[in-house]
Amino acid sequence: MTCRMSWKAVPKATGYQVRFGIAPDKLYSAYQAYGPQAYITTLNAGVSYWYTIDSFNENGVREGTEIYRM
Repeated sequence: MTCRMSWKAVPKATGYQVRFGIAPDKLYSAYQAYGPQAYITTLNAGVSYWYTIDSFNENGVREGTEIYRM
């Protein structure tokens, strides 16, 4: 299954890390993107997933503050 995601760009962000998993406290998988969209193709059909989006640049990582359900 494929999930297309997009979000508002963060000023001065070099890229983003989409962390996702099967529960809000189990975001063990990640996908790295260099623009405000991602196509995640490693999902299983019939499974609910949760995700958050972190932004990063040369100064470090800013962790996402919200956890969403796909």
